[in-house]
Amino acid sequence: MKKNINKKILRILVLFLAFTACNVDDDDPIVANSSTIAAEIQFERTGAIEYASGSDLQVNMSTATSTLSKVDYTVTQIGVDGNEITLIEGSVNINAGDTSAVVNIDVPFLETVTVTLSNPLGLYKTLGLGANSSLELSGRLAPSADSIEIAFTNSFESSSIWFGLSAFDSNGNWLTDFNQNSTGGPIRFQSIPLDGNTNLNGVLNSADILPNYIALNLFPQTSFSDPVGYTIYVTMPDGTSQEFSGTIPGSIYVDNSIVLVTVADDASNPGLKTYVFSAL
Repeated sequence: MKKNINKKILRILVLFLAFTACNVDDDDPIVANSSTIAAEIQFERTGAIEYASGSDLQVNMSTATSTLSKVDYTVTQIGVDGNEITLIEGSVNINAGDTSAVVNIDVPFLETVTVTLSNPLGLYKTLGLGANSSLELSGRLAPSADSIEIAFTNSFESSSIWFGLSAFDSNGNWLTDFNQNSTGGPIRFQSIPLDGNTNLNGVLNSADILPNYIALNLFPQTSFSDPVGYTIYVTMPDGTSQEFSGTIPGSIYVDNSIVLVTVADDASNPGLKTYVFSAL
């Protein structure tokens, strides 16, 4: 009888120890996916912006996290039928400890797209979207390190207007051409090299031809019933841009100086030139 009692006591003791051992919490603590936003992700810029294709769009996080974070983006455009078209779907990662990353979008010249952030995702922590979660991009000329990039559009969407860089006398009469784009559609592009080796005659410095001057030139090769509206888009090597708009007469075979171009030797970069564009 005593042995049976001892055996019963032993069984109870073993079960008690097993039960208490199972209740010891030796697992790693579980980190809850908090409903509190740990960080917000948004674009650095906001609203509608002029955008050189391939430039950096910076995506910022309000606070760095200890793990990789991700946010999706879509690029959409309104089609000719008025319906929205999705052009690109992608995502951008923000590395642990970082507070920013960049997205590069290709936007055709003068076309408009909308880039929208969505689905911010982070490990263990809830991420949110900031106020600047959408951008409207209007495509502009991408900069070139070796040249100034220029484009010309006209109100008639005509391809019959010559576009160049020319010299004029003090009365506005044409003297000679330095650079041109003699072919193309309603949008004509032109590159002016920083070394001055333009595609017709090497460009001169403005100070050397005074009182004459250098200007962008529009030369209609057909007659128009009304004055021709134009817009000139200029992108410098550093990415800064300018726009010039106005009208020229619709007369055929007349040179029209439209934007003054002041050319000088670049003192900081021997062998190169500086170009300053200003309204006439």
